[in-house]
Amino acid sequence: MPLTTQEQLTTIFPQFLAALQANQENTTRYTNWEVSARFKLTDISASFSLRFAKGKISGELDDGLPTTIGVVCKAQALDDIFSGRLDAESAYMMGRITLEGSEYTAESLLGYMPAIRTAWKQACS
Repeated sequence: MPLTTQEQLTTIFPQFLAALQANQENTTRYTNWEVSARFKLTDISASFSLRFAKGKISGELDDGLPTTIGVVCKAQALDDIFSGRLDAESAYMMGRITLEGSEYTAESLLGYMPAIRTAWKQACS
């Protein structure tokens, strides 16, 4: 089911975050790197953040706290990237996402994408 409403995100996000946190490898693999991202979904007026720090993964819907980078896109683009139907770098090059902050830092998040995709698919199934 494609992500098309704020209500869907409100339902999916807790399950997505729990699935991301449940895999012990995800929470211990990135202990030396602290990075956070806010995903702003322009068409459904929603946002959420993901934070990877000190072996822990956390996140919130619409928390408003500062993040290392921002990713701005439509909900369908996020769903396509997180579901693995669209490569994040390709989405950026095609203009389907825009970044706020360092491109270099955004690239560092690509290492998290396999875990993010797995968790997103679990939450959406």
